[in-house]
Amino acid sequence: MGRIPTRGSLTVLGHPGSGAEEAVQRIAHAEHGPSLGIWLDARHYGDRAALVAAVAEQVLQRLLGSETLRRWRTGEPPSTDALAALGSRRGAELARQLTMSDGPQTSPISQVLALPPHGMVLCIGWAHLLAERQMGGLLWELRASVMGGEIALVLSTFPATKTSMVGEQAPLFGIGEELEIADPTTERWREIVRVGGLPVSDDDLLWLLLRTDGQARATAEILALTRPSSPGARRGVRRIWEQESERALAAVGDAVSFARAVNPHGAALMSAIAAEQGPYRALRPYANAKQIARALGQLAYHGLVYSPRRGRWLLGNPLLRDALVDLDREIESRA
Repeated sequence: MGRIPTRGSLTVLGHPGSGAEEAVQRIAHAEHGPSLGIWLDARHYGDRAALVAAVAEQVLQRLLGSETLRRWRTGEPPSTDALAALGSRRGAELARQLTMSDGPQTSPISQVLALPPHGMVLCIGWAHLLAERQMGGLLWELRASVMGGEIALVLSTFPATKTSMVGEQAPLFGIGEELEIADPTTERWREIVRVGGLPVSDDDLLWLLLRTDGQARATAEILALTRPSSPGARRGVRRIWEQESERALAAVGDAVSFARAVNPHGAALMSAIAAEQGPYRALRPYANAKQIARALGQLAYHGLVYSPRRGRWLLGNPLLRDALVDLDREIESRA
C-alpha cells in the first residue's frame, strides 16, 4: 500500500474483487501511533445521522472504553483519569453531548472528528455511497475536516464510481491522492504459490485463474484453502473450487433477487455475463442499448459486476458463475 497518510485524503480504487476494501480496512487496523484508526463500511448506514453516530460511538469507545461509556450514559460521570483521555474540558463537554440520545444527530461531524486529541485516520469502505442524497453534504463536511485538522481520510470505491467523490465537480477533488489496485499478474501468483509453499501445480494455478478471472480476493481465498492439503494433492485447487461453488449455489437465489431489485434486467444480465454471452446481444430481443447500459451501471454501482475494459463485463464474485449457469440450466430443464 505504500505510505499511510496522517493528513489529507487517499482514495483507493479497485473492482469489487480486487481487495481494495480489505486494504483500506487493514489501514484502519494498522498502528498509527497516538492517532485513532476507525473503520466503517458505508453499506451499513442509511443516512448521514446513522453514519455520524457510528463514528461518534467508535471514537468514544476507543477513548473512554466501553464500560466507562456505558456508565456515563446511565448518569455516572467518568473518572478524572478517563476524562484526561479527551485532552481538554472542551473535549469532555463535547463527549458528554455525544453520549446523549440525540447528540450525534445534532453534532457536526467536524466536532466528532476533532475529539481525539492526537488526530484520527478515518477509513470508509464503499465510500461512493456517501455521495447519495440521504447522506446530505457529508463528503463536503469531510473535505472541510481534512483541510482544517489532523485528520486523514482513507476511502475505497470502484473505478466506475469514483467520479462522484473525486471528479472535477466532486467534494474531494484536488485535496488528496488516488491509488488504483490491480489484480496480481500470473507471474506474481506463481511467486505467491512458490513463496507460500502451496501444494498447487502450475496447471492447477492457471486453471484457477481462468475461473476467477485473476481476481485477487477469490484467487487468494481459494489458494489459502489449499494449505491443509498434502503436498501430493494434485487436484486440491479444483476440488476446493467445486466445493466453494456449491456453497455459492446456496446463496445464488439471494444474489439473483438483489440483482432484480437493483434493476428489472439485472438478473438476466448477471446470467448472461456468467455464461460469457455479450450482455447487449443477450438482452437485445427485449431491451434497447440505453436500458442495458443503465442496468449495467446500476449493477456495477452495487459491486455485482464490473468492466475491466471496454466491451468486457465480469461478475464481481466469480464463484457465482457456475451457480448462475447451473440455476439457468435447472430452470430450462423444468421448462
